Amino acid sequence: MIDAPRHLAVALPDPESVTASLDRGPRRAADLELVLRAWPGLRVGLEQLDGPGYLIILGEDRGEILVRAQDPLPRRRYTVAHELAHWYLATEISHHSSPDLTCERNTTLERWCEHFAAALLLPRQMLAADAAQIDGGNLSRAVPGLARAYRVSRQALRIRLNEVLGGLPDRFGRFV
Repeated sequence: MIDAPRHLAVALPDPESVTASLDRGPRRAADLELVLRAWPGLRVGLEQLDGPGYLIILGEDRGEILVRAQDPLPRRRYTVAHELAHWYLATEISHHSSPDLTCERNTTLERWCEHFAAALLLPRQMLAADAAQIDGGNLSRAVPGLARAYRVSRQALRIRLNEVLGGLPDRFGRFV
């Protein structure tokens, strides 16, 4: 559980647990269309936007995630996963506990949404298993291939590897 800001008086669930309960498909790269089936009233659209994307709540159990069309695919996938986290908070948490978790843009909620997106796109157990099959000294060299396999950016993969493994190995296999 992650504590939300005091004025919200609600504990946020562990993003790893929430994403583990979603059907993301069997492949490394999460099937976001399959994930979206959990919320039939939610649509994703590509638009010419200034920012990477945002969520529009259109009513009870209806919404749209708008994503910047000109972004590369890994960035668009991360944006969809991040905005899905906001949707989850709005539909699954706010409905049951009354605080409006969609309008309140604060660091705690944004961090939770970032963790949700990372956990959805790069599941801890799957990523740890992939990393374990790579010689520690070669893990940094394996980042481009792993990023392609998971359909995420190299930066997102490095951040998540650091989180999952507690650091990244240097060229000698030592964690730094």
